[in-house]
Amino acid sequence: MRKIILSFGCIILVVQSFCQANPVPLTREEYLKKRKNQNTTGWVLLTGGTTLLIIGGTIGANFNGLFDPNRPQQSSPKNESLATILQITGGAATLASIPFFVAASKNKKKAMSVALSIEKIPAIGYVGIIAYPAVGLQLQLGKSN
Repeated sequence: MRKIILSFGCIILVVQSFCQANPVPLTREEYLKKRKNQNTTGWVLLTGGTTLLIIGGTIGANFNGLFDPNRPQQSSPKNESLATILQITGGAATLASIPFFVAASKNKKKAMSVALSIEKIPAIGYVGIIAYPAVGLQLQLGKSN
């Protein structure tokens, strides 16, 4: 009896492992929401990185006497390292914004391609799924955010 129950349990586990559902593809609105979030992240990184680059360059130029040539140089290792750290951090943030803009562009293209797709429906009286081509009509009414 124990072997039968164990065998039945193993069969159920094997059947369950082959019966996993495919992930549902994202809708147009979800792609556009992802695009908006990635675009916002890209702009935040770009503006923050550029700001840090400018501040770091200004600090470094100020202590090297670039703004006032008559003033002697005030070389301080602490201030020079601060300027260097700000410039490196700003450059890294600026470069990190590029993949977010690229991903936002790809999600925009995916959102526009959702209108022309292959739809899948479960077949009645037939075990499986039938795929058929579907064409969607997109109308832009008013402003789109």
